Amino acid sequence: MSLIAQKLISASGATEETDDDFNLVTGLYHFDGSNGAQNNTYVDSSSTSKTLTESGNVIQGTFSPFSADEGKWSSFFAAVNPNIDYLQVASSSDFAFGTGDYTIEAWVWKDSTGQQSIYDGRGGTNTNRVLLYVNSANKLANYINADVKGAATTDFPLSQWVHVALVRSGTTGYMFQNGTQVSTWTGDSTDIAAPDTAGLYIGEDTRSSSSYPWDGFISNLRVLKGTALYTGSYTTPTSPLTAITNTKLLTCCSNRHRDKSTSAHVINSVNSVTNKNGPAIQPFAPFAPSSSYSAATKGGSAFFPIGQTTNKIECGTSADFALGTGAFTIEAWVYVTADTYPYSRIMNIGPFWGNNNSIGLLADDTDNSSKISLGVYGAVTNARVCVSTNATPRNQWFHVAVSRDGTGDFRLFVNGNLDSTNTSYRTVDVSPGGNQPLTIGGATDRAVEEPFEGIISNFRVVKGTAVYTSSFTVPTAPVADVTNTKLLANFTNAAIIDSTGKTNVETGANAQLDTTVKKFGTASYESDGSTSSFLTLSNGNLFPTGFSPFTIEGFIYINSPHKNYNNIISLGFGIQMYVDSGGKLICWLGNSSGGYFVNGLQSTATISLSTWTYIALVRNSVYPYTSNTVTWFVNGTAGGQVTEGVSNTIAPVGTYNTYAAIGAYPTGAYIYDGFLDELRITNKARYTSNFTAPTEEFLNR
Repeated sequence: MSLIAQKLISASGATEETDDDFNLVTGLYHFDGSNGAQNNTYVDSSSTSKTLTESGNVIQGTFSPFSADEGKWSSFFAAVNPNIDYLQVASSSDFAFGTGDYTIEAWVWKDSTGQQSIYDGRGGTNTNRVLLYVNSANKLANYINADVKGAATTDFPLSQWVHVALVRSGTTGYMFQNGTQVSTWTGDSTDIAAPDTAGLYIGEDTRSSSSYPWDGFISNLRVLKGTALYTGSYTTPTSPLTAITNTKLLTCCSNRHRDKSTSAHVINSVNSVTNKNGPAIQPFAPFAPSSSYSAATKGGSAFFPIGQTTNKIECGTSADFALGTGAFTIEAWVYVTADTYPYSRIMNIGPFWGNNNSIGLLADDTDNSSKISLGVYGAVTNARVCVSTNATPRNQWFHVAVSRDGTGDFRLFVNGNLDSTNTSYRTVDVSPGGNQPLTIGGATDRAVEEPFEGIISNFRVVKGTAVYTSSFTVPTAPVADVTNTKLLANFTNAAIIDSTGKTNVETGANAQLDTTVKKFGTASYESDGSTSSFLTLSNGNLFPTGFSPFTIEGFIYINSPHKNYNNIISLGFGIQMYVDSGGKLICWLGNSSGGYFVNGLQSTATISLSTWTYIALVRNSVYPYTSNTVTWFVNGTAGGQVTEGVSNTIAPVGTYNTYAAIGAYPTGAYIYDGFLDELRITNKARYTSNFTAPTEEFLNR
């Protein structure tokens, strides 16, 4: 058994409990909130309290410009041919270590066995270059000057964060794994040259006859030239790495691929590194959040998936959106993930076309310029009154604002910089006839042609005030309900959130929170068993796959007679948990070939009706994965266990077009009927023997 908690002393001097394995928690759902709350409810935080209505599949979640601290991020690398993910940095003398000291280090998370590369700074001949990788025997190794200088003797762990470092001090080389020296060599006088013209590769080895891509996450990768940071075993870093003296590269530590060192190397992502199940640069890193995620203080977002043409959020007709000839401000944080369509409409008031005095804000890619356009349609001949000077970034947050002052001048701001001003349309009346609705992520009459693809956060409309008339510092916190605010969509009302901040949750049909039947906190999750009444989870790549150990646990409450396939949770085809008609817990584990290697594992205990029952499903897998066990625990007591065959792998979410769901089969069938509370998913076997069931909420840090 693992109690998994320790005491920390807070800044105030108080003692706080923490979860030692919180970094391995990929989902933590307390289901707290108000009665009847759903994530498909979009709240206007302004004093006008307008109703916003979702169309299509807009997902409200926690990914926003304010959802994670710098350094507490990672990049996910999908090792799936033919679209292998990696990062590429142009060749530079910064990576030519000569005969001097150097340090290469990173936090890495490996999802599968096999040879995989972390850092490849070689040339086509392999001569005078450096490679840091995990070899085919699952050992951390290096390749220096066409020779393996050293390899660890201990196995490289899977599905957990590991700190790795390769160091040269004088003529002695060192390699470290989680602060422990695992290899050393002497007489190293290799003159390390810069990588060849192909540059430096992160997460891939492209210089050999075979490809060895990284499968998992890389965080806080740092390269030092002239400094041997570690020459003996050390305590692994407990906070994000910084650009200390001699830092030449520091990346995979923010919500975009950039070099935080003074070198400011340009980093190019190849294939889907920046767009895997939504933004794959995500707040999943070796460093726990400073506090639990709070939508109220951090701000949330609305995610508009790629290639789905009917997604939009509509706010009903109101005179508040008849902006007239007076002052106004419209602003938002925007994260564009694709340019599938020539016009990607961030917002629109009124229909797009015709003599209707409507206004629209677009991510305009008609000429592959990726610029922002402000259009006014009707009273003038469909004029773009303002167009940004430069292309806007993709797969990273930027702030956009448009304003009109009391004289009628239009202004466009990108990241706080005054980008465009128009004085030619001072008398234009921007008042769509019939008090037309405001639409976020589309237009009322252009759903098919102009859907937005990406994420929008902190959307605000102010009528009667030009909040910005000159360049300004962009907001560093969610925007407020200032005077004259007519709409404020902070996307902070996400009632059902993942307290790790790693997944977004979408509510379907009658799935909601209930404050009357609950185990801990203010509420529980309720599903009435009706069609589509379940939760879907984004970022399925975070959940257990491959050989991963895991624990899925929580409290269930079934208040109606048992039915077959009362599904608790399905993580794609790979992991399925439900209660059958006899009241037994059932588990299926499936592989990527379409077969089940755990076939309906049944609990010994029977689940009682109309009472809270704590359940846990645990997979205890340890390399070399020859004797993996899967065990059911009911109220802390083991009952129902199976030993797997050799090297069975769990299919990732998305295999066979399935998704991660709470309260449903992976295809959306067999809906759960009852209540759930305190659901937690951990990429670790927390329990290996009987234990005392939890008596309070799971810890948020």
